[in-house]
Amino acid sequence: MRRVSLQLLCAIAVFSLSAAGALAVPLTWTISNAAFGDGGTASGTFVYDADTNTFSNINITTTTGSVRSGASYSFVCTAPCNGVIPNSSQSLMLTLSSASDQTGAPGFAIFFTQPLSNVGGNRGLSGLEATCSNATCTAPTGASRSLNTGVVTAPITSGRPVPAMSEISLGMMALLLAIAGVLGLSRRRAR
Repeated sequence: MRRVSLQLLCAIAVFSLSAAGALAVPLTWTISNAAFGDGGTASGTFVYDADTNTFSNINITTTTGSVRSGASYSFVCTAPCNGVIPNSSQSLMLTLSSASDQTGAPGFAIFFTQPLSNVGGNRGLSGLEATCSNATCTAPTGASRSLNTGVVTAPITSGRPVPAMSEISLGMMALLLAIAGVLGLSRRRAR
């Protein structure tokens, strides 16, 4: 019976180690040296997870130039932005809000020269800041300006997920080790 209990404890410990690992792979990308043709600039950060093709924590600001005013972008426009799907190898469409009607609101489309990844590095940028012509922001209207230069950078990683145990898993592991120790001691005393 003790042999079965010890084997069961070992199996639970191995399972808890493998199942408890969290993968820390999304990276924060920083926009720098980004300049529009009208003298305005763009700067800020966003988080991108290549495993899920998800952008989050958007904090990008453009400054006023000779063609249009600057704006602060916090939202990825996936809906209602028909036909514009954020993708690491294509584009990122940003808006000021998540409103269902983007007519007349500023929009900022960023295009990456190389796909983003969970490995990091530097990527060139281009883009267009304009006013949305309709509810789904499928076309610009009025004054627009092109992003002529810019880079987006994230820390270079090994490309391998970094395993991390949760507090619950660490607690379970300590409890399992304590039980295994008690079983081992009681087994020695029984001899």
